[in-house]
Amino acid sequence: MSEYARRMSTKRKLANASAAFSTVGLLGISAIHFLWASGSPWPAKSQGELAEMVVGNAEDVPTPASSAVVAVGAAGAALGVAGVGGQSGCAVNARRLVGVGLLARGVLGGAVALRALGASEPGRRFRELDRTFYRPLCLVLGGSVLAAARRPPDER
Repeated sequence: MSEYARRMSTKRKLANASAAFSTVGLLGISAIHFLWASGSPWPAKSQGELAEMVVGNAEDVPTPASSAVVAVGAAGAALGVAGVGGQSGCAVNARRLVGVGLLARGVLGGAVALRALGASEPGRRFRELDRTFYRPLCLVLGGSVLAAARRPPDER
């Protein structure tokens, strides 16, 4: 095997591993949002506590419909990252858009995202969770989605 073929094989393996990791992560996000859309406050004990954790305050409890929209969007993104749509320029660009969106959410933070959605200023608990969990998760998933979104050289 030539050095070029070996490098391309390694890059393809990395892209495939990134796609699998991203797909699982996005499906997990989708599943938990479907759970919330069904009315479950898990992992919180109440809807108010869940709202404090995910949108910053108990007054802005997300509706089941809004949770379902996020669930469907995350599931769609997972399918795209998994390869639905093939390697067309449009499909690859859609994957890149998902990756950039996740990176932007990770860099800008949840307070900025919530303000953009018209929500109230988030409380301490949300800011803590955002700093220690949500932002890093978005950064890792965003980078992984972008690594998976590369078109193989033979398909450019």
